[in-house]
Amino acid sequence: MTTTNRELGICPCNCTCGTKCDHATCPCADCQEARGCMFLKTFQQHLNIGDRQVTVRIQNSWGLDKNSSSQYINFVNLPKGVGTAGGGAEGENNRMSFNVEGFAKDGGPPPSGKVKVEMSRSALPREYKLRAKTGAPPVIAKYIADFLSKVAREVPPHFTHTR
Repeated sequence: MTTTNRELGICPCNCTCGTKCDHATCPCADCQEARGCMFLKTFQQHLNIGDRQVTVRIQNSWGLDKNSSSQYINFVNLPKGVGTAGGGAEGENNRMSFNVEGFAKDGGPPPSGKVKVEMSRSALPREYKLRAKTGAPPVIAKYIADFLSKVAREVPPHFTHTR
């Protein structure tokens, strides 16, 4: 059985590289996996949308660079369970979606250390537009989560088919 850095008291991670690491530069597989998951974990920690709906999907590139992927975030400003009335029009009238590009294949850590977020679609009021931004995955994850939390707090659901 291999002893982890946490068990050795070297650093708080569960990797087995045997040296104090910051996850950002450590070459071991555990730290590389942690870097890839850091975006989603940070996003979930900062997200405060109440009963609204959000999904995150990893989408591998189909273009020239087949070794890259994006995280696709779909936010629906409706309570969970609402959104399929009118053939899904209710959800479409309350939806925002974002692409976060720059990850390695299958959602792994970005080779450059940075990712870029862009809003791809919004049916919500114009004053709620996310500006494109580039940065480290945890910074971008917090940026999106804070934005969606603000939207959920300030924009009431727009019911067009169910009420």
